[in-house]
Amino acid sequence: VTIGVRKYTKSLQSFNLLAKQLYDYYYKFFPNFISAVSDKIRKNLVLRTYKDSQLHSETERGWNLQAFLISKFKNIQISEKQTDYYPMIKKSKLTVCTYFATVFFESMSANIPTILILPYSYNIFNNETDRIMKRLKKANIFFTDYKSAAKFINNNWNNIDSWWNNKKTQTEKNIFTKNYSKENSGLIGDIQKLIDNIKNEKRS
Repeated sequence: VTIGVRKYTKSLQSFNLLAKQLYDYYYKFFPNFISAVSDKIRKNLVLRTYKDSQLHSETERGWNLQAFLISKFKNIQISEKQTDYYPMIKKSKLTVCTYFATVFFESMSANIPTILILPYSYNIFNNETDRIMKRLKKANIFFTDYKSAAKFINNNWNNIDSWWNNKKTQTEKNIFTKNYSKENSGLIGDIQKLIDNIKNEKRS
């Protein structure tokens, strides 16, 4: 899963990637990671890119990543953002997220085998989050470089479910989701209570 960032700045973002890092992210990190996984995995790899219906609709927000990667890997499979996410990850053996945002949280909450690779922006965490991310790193869920991630995937491709379902991996996954991606079946009711409380405060 690729990050969907416009090539030219439109607004402030919650991450701290510099222009040079974004360039390397799209044009070095992705081809290097794809090249590092085995031929067998590469044949089954599906890249999920982002198109913006309002801006740069044909060039994925100005980066033209699809055309770039197709020029390097002619048989690469590409799925655009319009494709429903959950049906896609449910039939995937492993989801590889490359930025710390909703798609990673959703995959973890859905208990889908998932890894996160942050080649540049892993210094954004506060102390508490950094402590939990270090635990994910020891469980091979979080990586800070593509080489280590690719090596892990290559070595464990035939045993992904065994890795994901073992006690250590599930424990660390559950700690993360409990803190950052907690499921709440009563969310609508909680939001209504919050609105009601705000209304009552204004009246008083």
